[in-house]
Amino acid sequence: MYIHPVQIIIVLLIMVTLLGGAALLSARKRRLAGAPDEGRAQEIESVKERVQVLERIVTDKEHSLSREIERLRDH
Repeated sequence: MYIHPVQIIIVLLIMVTLLGGAALLSARKRRLAGAPDEGRAQEIESVKERVQVLERIVTDKEHSLSREIERLRDH
């Protein structure tokens, strides 16, 4: 049985394409499943800091409001 060189090239191209696609999918899965990248980590930290500031503002306003109510009751 004689295999034409063009057939060998076609089979090799198909194999390389399939293996390359599988490698790309595997890398993408590892990247998505792994720890967040540096940009995401910084963004998460920034959001946490903003939430803390907002929590302080809200709790301070509640405290200030209750003090103001008590001050008005006393007068």
